[in-house]
Amino acid sequence: MGSSLLVQPAASLPVMARENGAKLAIINKDKTPLDSLADVLVNESAAKVLGELVK
Repeated sequence: MGSSLLVQPAASLPVMARENGAKLAIINKDKTPLDSLADVLVNESAAKVLGELVK
């Protein structure tokens, strides 16, 4: 959420999760290298999306 998913080692966590059967949601205003792995992809500001979710 709100990450470029470029900085290691944290960027490898979504890949490891998917490899182990997890669902992946990416919320980020910009495209990431892992967008194609996402089950849910929201190209919007994480702050805006979370703000709407808590209303």
